[in-house]
Amino acid sequence: MKKILQILILSLCFMLPSQADDIRDFQIEGMSIGDSLLNFMSEKEIKKIKKFDYKGKYKGIVLKEKKSSNYDDVQLVYKSNDDKYTIHYIAGRIFYVNNIDDCLIKRKEIEKEISKVFPSASIKRYEKEKHAYDKSGKSLVWHTTFKLKDGGNATIDCMDWSKKIEKNIGDKLMVGIESNEFRKFANNEAYR
Repeated sequence: MKKILQILILSLCFMLPSQADDIRDFQIEGMSIGDSLLNFMSEKEIKKIKKFDYKGKYKGIVLKEKKSSNYDDVQLVYKSNDDKYTIHYIAGRIFYVNNIDDCLIKRKEIEKEISKVFPSASIKRYEKEKHAYDKSGKSLVWHTTFKLKDGGNATIDCMDWSKKIEKNIGDKLMVGIESNEFRKFANNEAYR
């Protein structure tokens, strides 16, 4: 696992120009906010992938990554009615089944590296909060947000899901970026 973290941190350092202030400069597996999914796959391939729906406004997909990837998979979100499939959210995910302690260690290490990349971002940390998705209150999230000048966010999350939900979702570390538009939707509508 240490090797994965080293690769992840190195890839963040090389993929992102230092002193970046634009969310579009932040890439995960070569993709960023504002890119079209059509630059990475055909529309036919996109249509074949199972989708999850965000209240009819956005659609999400998960791409299983190859062994050479830094992540176990990548989650992407685009507007439901967008025929260009413009990316509004992207997150690389590493699964930590029943291992939240290792996830939290990785989160802190990645947080230090992203702080160097976005030195002018305001940072908010939430420690061991109840996740809004789980109405039982048993699922927890440790969350760091880097609020960027353009209104977008870079985020790092460790999620420790309740046993009931974990079977379907899985405990994980997520390193993500989101457009200002999707951030507002996620904060105000997605889980209500």
